[in-house]
Amino acid sequence: MEESKLKSEQRQAKLEESYLRLESAVERLIEGQARLEERQAKLEDGLIKLGESQLRLEQTMNTLAISQSKLEIDNSYLKGKLLELTFKAQPKRWIRKSYASKVSIMSEEELDNLFEGTAPAVEDEVRLSDAILTMSVAGDNSDKNLVLGVVEVSFTLDEYDLDCAYRRATVLASVGSPVMPIVAGKSKPKTRILELAQSMGILLTLEDEGIIVEGRLVA
Repeated sequence: MEESKLKSEQRQAKLEESYLRLESAVERLIEGQARLEERQAKLEDGLIKLGESQLRLEQTMNTLAISQSKLEIDNSYLKGKLLELTFKAQPKRWIRKSYASKVSIMSEEELDNLFEGTAPAVEDEVRLSDAILTMSVAGDNSDKNLVLGVVEVSFTLDEYDLDCAYRRATVLASVGSPVMPIVAGKSKPKTRILELAQSMGILLTLEDEGIIVEGRLVA
C-alpha cells in the first residue's frame, strides 16, 4: 500500500515537473513569437521607409532631369541669341561680296516705313524674323537692285528654321518687294537640310564658312 502510494506521488511529481517545463516552453515560445512580431514590424517599417526614400530619390532624379533639360534648352537659346547678335553686328561677313553688296540690317525706322500701309497680320508675321536686311544681288529679276532679306538665325539648323524663313519671305513678298529667304547658322547641317534648302530656294550661310547654299528671290 505504501509502495503504491509512493509510486503515485512520484508520477504526480513527474507530471508536475513536465507541466512546468511545458509551461516554461510555452512562455519562451510566446516571448519568441513576440520578438518575431516586433522584428517583423521593424522590418515592415524599414521597408516603408525604404520605399519612401526610393520615392524621394526618384522625385529628386526627375527634378534633376527636368533642371538639366531646362539648362540645355536655356544654353541652346543663349547660343542662338549670341549668334543672332553676331549676325546683326556683321552681316557682310556672312554674305560674301561676290554674291551680294550693300548688305545692311534694317533699322526700326526703316522697318516702320516698310510696313506703313500694310496689313497688321503681315507686319506681325514678318517682325518675328530674327533680322530683316537689304542687299543688292544679281539675277532673279533683281538686276542688282536693292532687295530684302528675311533672316532666321539658329545655332543648329533644322526644318523649322527653313519653314519660318520661307513663310515670312513669302508674306513680305506679297506686299510687292522681292525677298530672299535666309537662314544663318553655326555649323553645317545634315544633308537633308541642305537638299531641302536648295529645293526651297533658301540661302544658307554659316558663321565660319559663309554661303553654302545660294537662294532664290521670292517675288
